[in-house]
Amino acid sequence: DSLIKKLNGKKYLIKGNHDKNYDPRLFTDIQDFLKISVDGNHFSLMHYPMLSWPKKGSGGYQLHGHIHARMDYNEANRSEGQRRYDVGVDANNFFPVSSKQIVEFFEECRERDDSISRKTLNMIGTAISNLKEGRVSEGIF
Repeated sequence: DSLIKKLNGKKYLIKGNHDKNYDPRLFTDIQDFLKISVDGNHFSLMHYPMLSWPKKGSGGYQLHGHIHARMDYNEANRSEGQRRYDVGVDANNFFPVSSKQIVEFFEECRERDDSISRKTLNMIGTAISNLKEGRVSEGIF
C-alpha cells in the first residue's frame, strides 16, 4: 500500500490472482475488466491475456499482466498482428509504459494490416473482373 500511495495520478486496480489484500480507498475504481479510450484509441484491460477483446478487429488493444513475460512476448504479438501487450514491469525493463508508447509500438502492425487489406481488396477486384470477362486466374481459386 505504501508504494501505491507514492504514485501520482488516479489509480485503477484491475484485479488479478495476487490481489487479495488491498486498501480499496487507494483506488479510483476496482474492476476485473475495464474498457477505456485514450486519444481515440480503444484499450481493453484485464489481468489475464485474452484471445479476443472488444474492437480487436478494428484496431483495439488488449493490455494485461499475469504472465511475467519478457519483451519478446510483446514483439511476437506485434509480428503476429495481435495488439495484445503485457504491461507488467517485468516485460518492460521495470518501467511503466504509456498508452502513447503502446500505440507507437504497434504502428508497424497497423500499417501492415492496412497494406494487407489493400492487397486483398485489389486481388478480389481483379478476380471479379476476370470472372466477368470469362477469365479465371490460376492460383486465386
